[in-house]
Amino acid sequence: MPAALGLFVGAVLLFSGAVQLVAALSAVEGQAILWELRRGHLVSPDDLGRAADRLGLADRVYMQGDRESDRGFALLRQAELMTVGPYRDEIVAEATAATERSLASAPGNPAAWARLAYLYALDDRRDAAARAIRMSFLSGPIVPVMQASRLSLGLRLLPHLDQQTVEMLRRQVRFTWLATPDALVPIADDPRFGPFVRRSLSELDDADMENFVRRYSPMP
Repeated sequence: MPAALGLFVGAVLLFSGAVQLVAALSAVEGQAILWELRRGHLVSPDDLGRAADRLGLADRVYMQGDRESDRGFALLRQAELMTVGPYRDEIVAEATAATERSLASAPGNPAAWARLAYLYALDDRRDAAARAIRMSFLSGPIVPVMQASRLSLGLRLLPHLDQQTVEMLRRQVRFTWLATPDALVPIADDPRFGPFVRRSLSELDDADMENFVRRYSPMP
């Protein structure tokens, strides 16, 4: 009996190890596709769908917040390349659900919060989008790679922001000017946003500069 039990336990462990290996290989395949996308290469909707499937398979074995966030990213990019219609709506809804799950597991991800705000806005859930963009500002005030795109989204949500988040948005204008001034020019040239941008820049002071240097400048 002990020998049989030992064989059973060994078989279970072997099976568990095999399942985890398959999950790890699936995650690697999905991440490789996203890596090509982030390097600026063209990736087809089918490949993005495959990346999402591979990451989803890995998450069914053991869920990781960052990986589920990547799955939401892949699904959103897939949807953006698709023709408008019911199937695209399903992909957007799946991207939203994946991003929500990722943030429930790992809430300190400003990029995921910004993506969720964008997804909510696509679904015309503006108040929910405003809450999500606020969380993005709180979890990562300075994220140079998405500073301009997040600022543009925040400006489009301006009518739905509470006063505290409006002040955060003003600071985002100033941080964007300090970090990537060229990226702010087309935003300021937009007649919808120009007055807000100019007012925000007029409030630039030493405290903003010190905050920027503390959060963004590399250590000597």
